[in-house]
Amino acid sequence: MISSMLDPRHKHLGFLSPAQRVVASAKLVNLAEAVETSEVAIPQAGGDEVASNSANTGVAASVSHVSAMAHLLGDHYTTHCETGIDAEFQNFLRETPPPLDCTPTDWWKDNGTRFPKLARLAQRYLCIPATSVPSERVFSAAGLTVTRMRSRLTPEHVNMLIFLNKNG
Repeated sequence: MISSMLDPRHKHLGFLSPAQRVVASAKLVNLAEAVETSEVAIPQAGGDEVASNSANTGVAASVSHVSAMAHLLGDHYTTHCETGIDAEFQNFLRETPPPLDCTPTDWWKDNGTRFPKLARLAQRYLCIPATSVPSERVFSAAGLTVTRMRSRLTPEHVNMLIFLNKNG
């Protein structure tokens, strides 16, 4: 169900009931938050001092430099802009779905910068093959190649025959 939501062509899950869509959306947001925290929690060696020093200078610069507009309007005039995975997910759902001939991996490659947290999750879920048909076909070809009458073939010759069968 998660991979269906990450497929931009089927993100609205029209095949589910509204209650199931809410559950699926909540699960996707939780997974994306888990992916985000697992990647953020890895500190770089020796980078803590540099990060804290640059953060302190940025705070000092922003406190000392207040624009005239911000000074006139004060703290009460602020625009609330949602950030985080919830806002990113809602923006993803608001987009119109791409055409059905578009592949999800190509879409995420083009739009990954707009939805970075969801793109990381899509990389984890959409890279998994959905079927085992190719490997089953190779086993089937091996079964047809190595028969009772051809039981004396060496493994190297069997590999060559299967390779030629599948790629020839």
